[in-house]
Amino acid sequence: MLRVIDTFVPPDALIAGRVRAGPLEGLVMHMYPHALDMAIGRHEPLVVDLIRRHLSEGDLAFDIGANVGYFTLLMARCVGTSGHVVAFEPDPLVGEHLRRNVARNQGHIAASIDAVTMAIAGSSGTRPFMPGSRLSRGKLGSESGPVTVSAMTLGDAVDRYGSPRLIKFDVEGAESEVLEGALESLATLDSTIIIEAHSQRLEQRCLRLLRESGFHCERLLQPGTKETYILATK
Repeated sequence: MLRVIDTFVPPDALIAGRVRAGPLEGLVMHMYPHALDMAIGRHEPLVVDLIRRHLSEGDLAFDIGANVGYFTLLMARCVGTSGHVVAFEPDPLVGEHLRRNVARNQGHIAASIDAVTMAIAGSSGTRPFMPGSRLSRGKLGSESGPVTVSAMTLGDAVDRYGSPRLIKFDVEGAESEVLEGALESLATLDSTIIIEAHSQRLEQRCLRLLRESGFHCERLLQPGTKETYILATK
């Protein structure tokens, strides 16, 4: 069924639908036709489990590289009425879908959510951005790109919004840059951090930076895939 939908729907188009099962059951989201695992509650079960285990009522959470907001909304359900979620998405178009999904479900999600169109990077300012062939694959450029986006460091985000209980980031290859730009903050943060590692080299750099900042790290594999994650705790 998913292959049929992918054939007839443009790959960068989103479709609106109700989530039928899983952690976001009952919510309505704009979702990618190639990622209908969101609608049936099977999207990245490892990350879902980690978020549920490490967030509680009243917590602050950062969703860095939030995309259309699946994990943003999950975090909001976990932190409840007294909690707060800040979702960062650098791609202006994807950020619009994120804000739409947050607004559409505000009546069903009691937590406060800030959807911020901004990159978390190694330095603050502006950065070139390379949109991907699919909306979920855009990434920061090093020198040039068709789009320029605003960026702040993780330390700046902590200064602005507070120290989060949980940070999840999926930044398409910029993961070690984000950590390198926040070493002073990492040394004092008592956060749980979930990172998707996009290469073995980046994974090793992230592990080194986190351990040097006092974190205990576990390497985790998404079931049924080759996707690897780092879970860092103090």
